Amino acid sequence: MRLALSLTLALCWAALAGPACAEVPYRVVLVRPDGAPEGLLDSDPLLEVLRQASELVALQDRVPQTDSALQSRIDTDRERMARVLRAEGYYDGTVDIAAAPPAGEDGTRQVTVTVNAGQRYGLRSFAIDNAYPPGTAFPIAVALDDIGIAIGDPATGEAIVGGQDRLVGVLADRGRPLAQVVDRMVVADHAAHAVDVTLTVDAGPEATFGPVAIEGLDAVEAALIRQRIGWREGEPYDQAAVDETRTTLAQLDVFGAVSIEPATDWVDADGRLPMLVRVTERAHRTIGGGLSYATSEGAGGQVYWQHRNLFGQAERLELRLAGTQRLVELAAEYRDNALLADPRYTVTAGITLDRERREGYSRRSLEAATGIAYALDDEITLSGGVRLAAREVDEEERGRDRFTLVGLPLALDYDLRDDAFNPTEGGLTRLTVEPLYIAPDPSLFALRASLRQTGYWAPLGDDGVVLAGWAEVGSIVGVARDTMPADERFYVGGGGSVRGYAYQFAGDIDDDGDPLGGQSMAAVGAEARFRFLEDFGAVLFIEGGRSFADSVPTFDRPLLWGAGAGARYFTDFGPLRLDVAVPLNRRAGVDDGFQLYISFGQAF
Repeated sequence: MRLALSLTLALCWAALAGPACAEVPYRVVLVRPDGAPEGLLDSDPLLEVLRQASELVALQDRVPQTDSALQSRIDTDRERMARVLRAEGYYDGTVDIAAAPPAGEDGTRQVTVTVNAGQRYGLRSFAIDNAYPPGTAFPIAVALDDIGIAIGDPATGEAIVGGQDRLVGVLADRGRPLAQVVDRMVVADHAAHAVDVTLTVDAGPEATFGPVAIEGLDAVEAALIRQRIGWREGEPYDQAAVDETRTTLAQLDVFGAVSIEPATDWVDADGRLPMLVRVTERAHRTIGGGLSYATSEGAGGQVYWQHRNLFGQAERLELRLAGTQRLVELAAEYRDNALLADPRYTVTAGITLDRERREGYSRRSLEAATGIAYALDDEITLSGGVRLAAREVDEEERGRDRFTLVGLPLALDYDLRDDAFNPTEGGLTRLTVEPLYIAPDPSLFALRASLRQTGYWAPLGDDGVVLAGWAEVGSIVGVARDTMPADERFYVGGGGSVRGYAYQFAGDIDDDGDPLGGQSMAAVGAEARFRFLEDFGAVLFIEGGRSFADSVPTFDRPLLWGAGAGARYFTDFGPLRLDVAVPLNRRAGVDDGFQLYISFGQAF
């Protein structure tokens, strides 16, 4: 073998461009038996699967050095594509690959792949046989619907193997965590174009949860994990409880990896199965930052320091300095999921010092807040708290006011989103109500409330196309707009609201061109999101809304509408967003011709 290789290299070196070493460039064309060119088949999903599996296509830029090297690729693809056809349910399918003589100045050879898929086979039967004892009835009744199998569906490898995997999962959900498929028989009836599948399964013993061992902890305390285990020792084994616990632990943000599995492949004399939780801690201290830009806000940025495991039970402390040309903020925030020894409770506390300059007012504020949230289940969360603020607000019409504010914010979240950072399905309903007391002169009592709804739909079943929408209404009762501090009113417009208008400018404007804010607001928006080439995306959107002088939106003035388009680049930290929007109800001397927004994360 070494002698032959050395001889070939020697011949190549001697001949330089001799026949033994001449490159063999080629191009690949896939056709149907009727000779339909590849360009007419681009919408054929089977063709795309074959193209992705092809070594000829994948290595086309790595030109083979000999005819035999090209022939080796052809032989490999012929076998590989035949396997792909069977995996896609085309059990009679054939693939013929032929290389034409060299043509053109560079001697490129056309490699033609002729695909004759034939008729796609369907599932005729899908049986589950008992492995032990052989020949006896399977101990658990499992409907084909339970494992995603439908008679008559295409007999693809994905369907068959997927059904097998789901069967093991169903058995684990029903107290059989050690179940395994010991044999799979797939028989194709070529005359009937049908496939019969038989799985021979060892269901394993019925099991209950046994003692839990934990591995991989360093700075995190074991109590944090044990408080979040979703089952009790002695309860029937339930894979759903295991999966839910894994998700809960991963969301603590202190572990880089979490796995939960049986610690043994047998149960003890009492039928108990020991469990093993294995974790890998991530770095608990982080320094980070980010940049943003909006036409109305100018350039902005933030830097932060974060400790995600302050006292050993995933307590989070974050110190943040953020600013734009209009707002500078220094904040400290604390979050504790273990203070009440019940993972359903989350305690938060924070203090913020900021200075803000807006068109309608300027503000200096010191605010402290604390709150507690309670998760009724995976979807519903209730929260409440207290916030105290000492403020100085300078508004042109009212002059400078110094006051103290006490608020009791209450909230209800109903979250059905599939992903909080980049949702494609579901939606979020958020209701907030906050009684306010403002002192000393004049002393004011008010009630501020808002309701916001978002929704997401992926019509193609993935994130390739997502249709998203939102709507929000808000109201302040108990005081008039002119007596409510300017920074506590409702404002509409800007990157997190109605794009196309400057921040806070979608509403009434005073004689000096400054926004007045409102005692109520209403807004709505829709966005079409497209993702392509894995990391890139584009959006089209339209949004409308405004603030109103009265406590209830009167719609005596029309909503202000904006529309635009944007680009997305998806990173590990979320999408980088660039949006350009124009005001459709542009007001002369008030609204610019367009607004530009650059930041991280989806708009909503």
